[in-house]
Amino acid sequence: IYWGDDAELFRPTRFIDSPGYDWPRDAWIPFTTGPRVCIGQRFATVESVCILARLLRKYRIVPTPEVAALPKAEQWRRLTKWTVGITSTPGCVDLVLERRGQ
Repeated sequence: IYWGDDAELFRPTRFIDSPGYDWPRDAWIPFTTGPRVCIGQRFATVESVCILARLLRKYRIVPTPEVAALPKAEQWRRLTKWTVGITSTPGCVDLVLERRGQ
């Protein structure tokens, strides 16, 4: 099996880089690659980083009070729940934006 014997198991630690590991350049290709690569790729990437940075300067992302009251293991399970279909879809995200400085 290309992805390994445990490919169907949810094991996010498999994606933690080990020292010296170099990810394949085309491991994730949301903008495609080659001669038909999206001409807006750099703009979209820079723009999304800017938006995220501006958002995180003013807000903190925190779990909802209901989730925050749960044990850490249950919080992790709830926040990393996803569904497999044609694409992987996250479940209900129990996070809220909390204004910084309050």
